[in-house]
Amino acid sequence: MIELRNVSFSYGDKEVLNRLSLTIPPQERIALMGPSGCGKTTLLRLIMGLEKPQEGQILNRPHPVAAVFQEDRLLKHLTVLENTALAGGDPAKAAEILSELGLGDELQSSPTSLSGGMRRRVAIARALCTPSRLLILDEPFNGLDEQTKAHTAKVILKHWQGAILAVTHLQEEAELLGAKIHKMT
Repeated sequence: MIELRNVSFSYGDKEVLNRLSLTIPPQERIALMGPSGCGKTTLLRLIMGLEKPQEGQILNRPHPVAAVFQEDRLLKHLTVLENTALAGGDPAKAAEILSELGLGDELQSSPTSLSGGMRRRVAIARALCTPSRLLILDEPFNGLDEQTKAHTAKVILKHWQGAILAVTHLQEEAELLGAKIHKMT
């Protein structure tokens, strides 16, 4: 169980999180929702260890963390399959997930030849191949149409056994993941 206790964080004089406490049980699905600038992405960065809380504690932080960032962060010099298996994933599993996401014909393609929605699905497949007990999704469905969102969410839920912490602005996306909504202000 991952636990945040009274976590505070500021960027200079701008307080983003003030004594936030949150528990993420194993296999729980939580969607963080709130207005832009309320600290959703900062909270994800703190959990991943990319930032350090200025006050409070984060207990039982997993390592590594599987993550889909707002940007796809794919390496241009690697193929789609190599990008997907990069984080310690089995290439056979990576190929299976890519195929389920409709990218089976693109395994040897360069990410630069793909559409934005296709690159997004590669980033999701890479996260699903990362051995972790926590999947962080920062606006994971950007660039996907409604049908592709729904199908992608099904693939995520099929392949992910651990906890999910997602940031979204849309309640429908939280529902696709079967996530409990945690409102941030």
